[in-house]
Amino acid sequence: MKTLTLCLALLATAAPVATQTPDSKAQDSKPQDKQAKKLAWPKLSPSASSKLKIGLRKVKSDDEEKAAEAEANLIAIGPAVAPRMARVLGGKDEDLHEPAARVLDAVLEKQHAPLIVPWMKKKQPAVRRYVTLRLARFHMNDAKGTLEKALKDKDADVQFHAALGLAGLGDFGSLDVVFAHCREGWRDIATTVHEVLEPARSRNAVEELSKRMRDADDQAVITGLRLMRSLCPRDYAIVLKSRLDAQQHAIKKEAINALRAVVDGEPPLENLSVFQAIELCKKWKARV
Repeated sequence: MKTLTLCLALLATAAPVATQTPDSKAQDSKPQDKQAKKLAWPKLSPSASSKLKIGLRKVKSDDEEKAAEAEANLIAIGPAVAPRMARVLGGKDEDLHEPAARVLDAVLEKQHAPLIVPWMKKKQPAVRRYVTLRLARFHMNDAKGTLEKALKDKDADVQFHAALGLAGLGDFGSLDVVFAHCREGWRDIATTVHEVLEPARSRNAVEELSKRMRDADDQAVITGLRLMRSLCPRDYAIVLKSRLDAQQHAIKKEAINALRAVVDGEPPLENLSVFQAIELCKKWKARV
C-alpha cells in the first residue's frame, strides 16, 4: 500500500509534459516545406546505373561474401539508388526485399523524409510498411501528419508502424495498436520497438501503460512491463516494484527485466529460472 501511495504521489507531482502549440507546429513545418521544394533525388550516372544493375543481380547470390559485397556496392552509390530500391521493395522478387530495405536504411537520412513520403501512395504494402517504419525511426515531428494518416491504412503492419512512430514522439493516442502487436509478436519486433520508443520515456507514458496493466490478464501485464523497459524513466522505477511480488514467474521475470533496463540500462534476461528470479526479486526490492 505504501508503494502504491508513493507511486501516485510521484505521478501527481511530476512536471507536466510540454505540448506543442499550433503556431509552433506551423513554424516547425515551414523549413521542412522549403526543404522539400529544393530536395530531389540525385541522378544516377551511367556508371552508377550499370553498377546498380550488377549489384541487384549479385545481391541474391548464394555466396554470402559475394552477396554482402554487392550490397555494399549498392550502398556506396548513395541516395541516388533510393527510387530504384523502392521499386525493388515493392516488386515480386521477395529475395530482394530485405537487401533493398537494408540499402535504403543505409542511404536514407532525415533530410530525405519529404522524398519518401510520396511512396505512401504506392499500392504495394511492403513499400508503405517501410516508409512508416523509417519515419518512425527518424523521430521527426514533421512526419506526424503522415503517420496519423497511415493509421487508417488497410495494412495492419502499416498501422502498427504509424502508431509506434507516434508513440515515439510522445503521442500515445494509438498506443492500443502498439500494445496489441507487442502482445502477439514481441520477439520479432522487440528491438525495433525499443529503438523507436526509448526517446519517449516520460511520466505520461508510465500512466498510459499503467492503465492498460491495471486489473488486466497476465499477458497484458507482461506486455506492459516489456514496454516499460523503453518508456519508464528511471525516476519512476518504483512503479515496477509491486510486480516483483507476482505469483506468476513470467511476470516476475518481466518486472526484473524492466528494472534492469530502466535502472541499469541492461538487456533482458530471457532464460531466467524460477530460483534465479526469486533471488533477483530480493535484490531489486532492496534497491528500488
